[in-house]
Amino acid sequence: MKNLNKILSLALIAMLTFACSDDDDALDAQAPVIELMEPALNSEFEPGDMLHIHAEITDDVQLSSYRIDIHFGGDGHSHRPVANAEGEHMEWSYDETGTISGTAHSLEKDIEIPHHIMHDGVEHEIEAGDYHIGIFIIDATGNETELFRTIEVHNHAEGGGHDHG
Repeated sequence: MKNLNKILSLALIAMLTFACSDDDDALDAQAPVIELMEPALNSEFEPGDMLHIHAEITDDVQLSSYRIDIHFGGDGHSHRPVANAEGEHMEWSYDETGTISGTAHSLEKDIEIPHHIMHDGVEHEIEAGDYHIGIFIIDATGNETELFRTIEVHNHAEGGGHDHG
């Protein structure tokens, strides 16, 4: 029994000795970097337009995942489907996640801004106004970076201020 205790004690000491190493320089304490190329700040769109997102993403060690979140920006950030008082318009939202790898990634997505949204069996036009685009990047260690950009969506009847011609 004494031999078993000695062997277990030596094994425990050996494990603790080798488990504690000084490779702090290998820790990834730096968050990823996002450079959002498109859309430009305060770009204007109408329902039916294609929203092109282009972001250049880098990390010093290893990228892991991304999330794109688009939501209405004029509602105090309720982040849930809300019809306006007349019930004709509804806030549009979009959410996508995916995996990425390596130390550099070019994220490009084309997202169509819908004309209508179905909610509780009722079709609504999308609410005009400011929308926030959030890009969230997580690296393999769990460090996260987020970047937001505001765009404006006009309904056709409002004469949105830009020409498709």
